[in-house]
Amino acid sequence: TYLCARLRTVTAVLRRRDVRASPTITFVASSDAATDSSPPGLGGFMHGYFWHFQVAAAHLRWLHITVLEFLAACFNLIIFDRIMPPHGRLLLQADATSATTALAHESQHSDALAMAYRLAMDIPAFKQA
Repeated sequence: TYLCARLRTVTAVLRRRDVRASPTITFVASSDAATDSSPPGLGGFMHGYFWHFQVAAAHLRWLHITVLEFLAACFNLIIFDRIMPPHGRLLLQADATSATTALAHESQHSDALAMAYRLAMDIPAFKQA
């Protein structure tokens, strides 16, 4: 009897009309940068959508991998925010801690990363997202 009562309770909770729909849908976007590939570049992916930018070898001399990882996360935010539904939320994933920390906490320690952040903040689509 106890088990039947518990199952009825669980069933009642799981009925569609009893469960409130969440107005927010989370979309997961991942980004990465590679300097040891041929050609080097940045890329991002979100649920079937993707982008890729090649980085000229001459620019690698000036752009450290941490800056490229940060830029890839920034591009994900700018590019994929445009296709988000009104109640969508964009979750960014990056394999570089500096990229996610810099975006979330505005805590850039290198001059190049701080400059990249300031330049990104000057882009209206980045600030809006």
